[in-house]
Amino acid sequence: MKRLAILSIAIIGIQPVLRGEQSASPDPGGVSASGAVLSRDAVVPLTVVTRFFPEATREMSTGQNATAVGKAKATRSVIYTNSDESKKVTISVDQYATSSDASAAYEEAVKKSRIVPGFRPIDAPNLGPQAFIGTVTQGTETHIGLGALRGTLIAGATLVGYEPGADTTAKLISLAREEDNAADAIVAAISPAAKEKIDAFVQAQPAKRITPGIAVAIAKNGQRIYENTAGERDVSSHAPMLITTPQPIGSITKQFTAAGILLLQQEKKLSIDDKLSKYVAEYVIYGDHLTQPISRKEMFANLNKLPLMRKPGTHMVYTNTNYNLLWLVIERASRQSYLAFLREHIFSPLGMSSTSTIDQPPAEMASGYHHEKPGQLFTTRAELHPDFSFGTGNLVSTTQDLLKWDAALLGQKVLNEASLRTMFTVPGDGKINTVLEEDKRFPVMLHVNDGKPTVYAMGWMLPNPHTKWHGGHTFLFESTNALFSDGYSIAIIGNIRDGGGFEPENIAVDIHNLMNPELKISPLTVVTRQPSEPTEVTEVQ
Repeated sequence: MKRLAILSIAIIGIQPVLRGEQSASPDPGGVSASGAVLSRDAVVPLTVVTRFFPEATREMSTGQNATAVGKAKATRSVIYTNSDESKKVTISVDQYATSSDASAAYEEAVKKSRIVPGFRPIDAPNLGPQAFIGTVTQGTETHIGLGALRGTLIAGATLVGYEPGADTTAKLISLAREEDNAADAIVAAISPAAKEKIDAFVQAQPAKRITPGIAVAIAKNGQRIYENTAGERDVSSHAPMLITTPQPIGSITKQFTAAGILLLQQEKKLSIDDKLSKYVAEYVIYGDHLTQPISRKEMFANLNKLPLMRKPGTHMVYTNTNYNLLWLVIERASRQSYLAFLREHIFSPLGMSSTSTIDQPPAEMASGYHHEKPGQLFTTRAELHPDFSFGTGNLVSTTQDLLKWDAALLGQKVLNEASLRTMFTVPGDGKINTVLEEDKRFPVMLHVNDGKPTVYAMGWMLPNPHTKWHGGHTFLFESTNALFSDGYSIAIIGNIRDGGGFEPENIAVDIHNLMNPELKISPLTVVTRQPSEPTEVTEVQ
């Protein structure tokens, strides 16, 4: 009997089997044109399969998934069957070099499946936005197939010899979710050699007196795979930096402010194309040069006293004032305080219990310090005042909470697909340039003030096709939150603000490149012109 090429080939790269035939290569360690074979542990064992389909009593074959769609880096397919081989459960997982490659393969698979003769999609509201399920019957064989995209992975499960129905569908979906977790755990694991180097890199930061303390957390496809800390959260008491230690995250706050605006647009309480004056009637024009500390009330009372820096839509100027104004828009459009709105819509649903604002800080927050260069004594000074940093740099968080945010954001649990696309879109199609910094007292930074096309979206910078990131700098703390196209996300915090020795964004790149040297990311912060004389930076970056 010939092999059927149906839904499962298209969606999950599994060639369904008839009696006596098998789709997986019997060699568990072979390599083909589509890449290597993943570890056997990347697919759930028989004991997990029998929880949902107890009639499956043995593993029939395992090996490479020869029908994986696109340019899979590595694959694994396993077929389980009952005693007379009348029923089969096939599970596969395909790994791609980047999430873009995986997404393209998934879209191609779904497109192909829709044109298979006899194909019928199955309605499964709880399946998720990046998963697909359907059936096809050819002759006497009915096949039920499910495929799901998750970061750099396409995982799937196929049933042969089962009657379609709500109970069968529910079991298949549950099994596929178990497979998602199993594949993530194996594929995401950091090699012992890379982990040793990352550990040493983290420990070196306080050891070389670059920062008093540092915390690093890494996830792969939303699953946390690494956490480490070194040094002290408080120098005077020698209290250690913990992975649960919160600290101000500076301009990473902008991601949450941008998300708040997009959430309000989803709720039809505003449009991002509205004029600002619709929500801030007192606004006409305003600049953001502050020479004296002023209160929030005084700031808004002086909105019209400084000129607009550039005509909107013509240049990109990195400025905190715009996000101060968006804070006010959120409060007026939602009729809630900024913190109450974020808690209701983001922090509480995601379990971000250590995230708050600097005027309502969580317990055991780190103390902040500064020095001009590594090796010097750590000293303290005044920190950013809440009346300056609201909406632009006033949040406090931990690396753990930032990874929760990353996973939920990419998993469309915060914003829908359209809003997420908007958040990650750099405006102007490459035709909007940054404003070149001409004052030689200040550095010129790549992508920030170098006069070249902007890479700034909504609270995220996209300097290359593989990276989305933002840094956070206050007077006493530095941090970064970085997403990479191969599914890694890295959050780093340190309780220091110095003259350039501590660069968490470039540390994140170095760590990423240790884990995946095949996708080498260039440094994210690059100074193309040093300042001509020492200057104290006085705004959040």
